[in-house]
Amino acid sequence: MNSSAPLPVLDVRQFSVEFRSKVETVEAVSQISFVLNPGETLAIVGESGSGKSVTSLGVIGLLPTKAIQTGEILFRDPNQPDAKPLNLLALDNEERRSYRGGIISMIFQEPLSSLNPVYTCGNQVTEAIRLHQQVSREEAKERAIALFREVQLPDPEGIVNRFPHQLSGGQQQRVMIAMALAGNPSVLIADEPTTALDVTIQATILELLREIQQRRDMSVIFITHDMGVVAEIADRVVVMYRGHAVETAPVYELFARPQHPYTQGLLNCRPRPDQRLKRLPTVSDFMTVTTNESGELEIHSKVHSSEEEQALLEQVSPTETQAHYDALQQQAPLLTVRNLTKAFPVRRGFFSKASVLNAVDDVSFEVYPGETLGLVGESGCGKSTLSRCLLRLIEPTAGEIIFDGQSVIELDETSMRQLRRRMQIIFQNPYGSLNGRQTIGAALMEPMIIHNLYDSEEARRDRAVDLLNRVGLDSSALGRMPHEFSGGQRQRICIARALACEPSFIICDESVSALDVSVQAQVLNLLKDLQKEFGLTYIFISHDLSVVKFVSDRIMVMNSGHIEEMGPADAVYNHPQEEYTRQLIESIPTAKLDSIKARQAEKELVG
Repeated sequence: MNSSAPLPVLDVRQFSVEFRSKVETVEAVSQISFVLNPGETLAIVGESGSGKSVTSLGVIGLLPTKAIQTGEILFRDPNQPDAKPLNLLALDNEERRSYRGGIISMIFQEPLSSLNPVYTCGNQVTEAIRLHQQVSREEAKERAIALFREVQLPDPEGIVNRFPHQLSGGQQQRVMIAMALAGNPSVLIADEPTTALDVTIQATILELLREIQQRRDMSVIFITHDMGVVAEIADRVVVMYRGHAVETAPVYELFARPQHPYTQGLLNCRPRPDQRLKRLPTVSDFMTVTTNESGELEIHSKVHSSEEEQALLEQVSPTETQAHYDALQQQAPLLTVRNLTKAFPVRRGFFSKASVLNAVDDVSFEVYPGETLGLVGESGCGKSTLSRCLLRLIEPTAGEIIFDGQSVIELDETSMRQLRRRMQIIFQNPYGSLNGRQTIGAALMEPMIIHNLYDSEEARRDRAVDLLNRVGLDSSALGRMPHEFSGGQRQRICIARALACEPSFIICDESVSALDVSVQAQVLNLLKDLQKEFGLTYIFISHDLSVVKFVSDRIMVMNSGHIEEMGPADAVYNHPQEEYTRQLIESIPTAKLDSIKARQAEKELVG
């Protein structure tokens, strides 16, 4: 670093974190080093278990007391550049409490679980202000309203008196940002702040964070697993894998010339909306991982040339796509939906009259055998309500649902239960979909017992093992419990359970939205393989248009209970007819080099 360059706000040196138990010692972070410069956004990126969140919690001092931390985390006040830096790891609990939320603050991943449900939003932000500033309650309330205005909340004066559950997900995240800004921090840590948000809300939150950073001249550590988001917001990037920092580079250099095979895998395994790949590459396509005699990781690249990389990115030709689409359309529909409506009564107050909200409003469409119909839209558009109506998990208010020539709505309870053998659903949360007290073997065999499939316990067990093998797991999983598996493995188990009844039609309701990008790629490839093997028909629901475009033959866009637009996947993405669809597409982080270069040049000009 030259003498004219500003000194870093944070200088993390050889930072390690261990968790010890009677059984084993787990090194969550291994001798990681990086610096955070004034006014810079440093992205720490990696999959679940990489150590990125543990690193951020170590910086802000929120790791549990049983965590053994070594190394140095040096903080230098940008307002006092000549003062000796403060080693945050050397502070006692009281001293840490004084800087946490003040000079260093944090936005957590899930706002609803971070906000107290029994206090108003204004009360919680006011408390944060008074904790770090000596002001009266009235003045703190005025500052809270000013913060709500700064984070662009609608009706700041009204939201002060509302509870968290009365706000949308995007508004809850803005309240969390306001609370993080309450102590006027020099460093803001954002831990996956947009993961659970719709793509349009994500875009507005990222833009808001950029504006606030420039206005306040803050330094930001942004934690994420989404390389598209990294391209949108970061100046420099630290890539973490199994507790190690495997690559650090300016954002443009990282995307243009990634050096580490893990980085190459992360960059390639996310669906590209401007391409139609036959299969998504995964991290394992780019590297092998072994452990040497000293217990250290050894990572070796599998890809040694641009030709080998291009072989992993084989595209489907437009001719193939059109031929497949035409073949699907020549069949009789498997599912026909006509004028489907689902209305919910809504009461605004105790004494007010109940009004009616049409969550699904006069929807009509068809799905053909072997097809994947992608259903996309923001939260609240009605897509999950529609999926539950199709299976009669909730009863439609009006309309027709015809499955394989049979009227679903006219079936009695017994007939509907028999039909559900052929119509299955994979839910968003795999952990919530599995009984925590039930072994995986019992969970897989339960549908077979309900539908009287197979003659014996042994035959059902053999079928369960076969299903596990098909989703990439083995028979050792049968006797284990759901909590013993990773999120990606649990989702594979849920897919196996959906296949247990030998269905012909499966609804995938946000089934990959909570997964890391490489695990998401594995599950998406698996769904396509199973479709080809068993002739399955899918409705694939997501708010992520790039994922939907990869798996879908056609795309149906929903907005406020209506079908906004429907057509072949490539046509809807490349030539959207409706403004709402255009907004969804424009909100997708593209990670294009030209966009990254332009954003960096703009920031340097402003700086």
